[in-house]
Amino acid sequence: MKRADLDTITVLSAIRDHEGGAYGVLAERFPPKVVLAAFAREDRARRTEYGVAEHLPWLTAKGRATLRAAERQRITLTRVVQTCYACPSQWDAWDADGRYYYLRYRWGVGTVETQPGPDMNTWTDREPLASFEHGDDLSGTISLTDFMALAGLTLAPGAEVS
Repeated sequence: MKRADLDTITVLSAIRDHEGGAYGVLAERFPPKVVLAAFAREDRARRTEYGVAEHLPWLTAKGRATLRAAERQRITLTRVVQTCYACPSQWDAWDADGRYYYLRYRWGVGTVETQPGPDMNTWTDREPLASFEHGDDLSGTISLTDFMALAGLTLAPGAEVS
């Protein structure tokens, strides 16, 4: 991997996905000095912070917002299954890498969350990748086409939709 490949989104994603193990994961692909320089760059930009050791950073609100914005632009769904039609309208969805997304619209608010899979017993509290307001406080029905447009998601050509 080239040094240029260690961009902001790669660093922030590793910290989000691997927490304290992000340094080790990135150091397998990049020289350790390059990883530490990238961590320092993100700290200066206030997208991360660290306590006692710079190789153990965590995301700040700015870092989480940067990552959510970038991911919204990149999410292309290849499979979408509607699990409820109204109050809420909701779908289970996956991208080409097998990453799972929970799409939900209720009370006039749409959210896109990433979770380990559709089994709710495995879910943890996470900030939505995307959210939007549409309709009024009693709105709970929306089409997949409208939901995806308002959330900034893309459906892959030939995607499986049911």
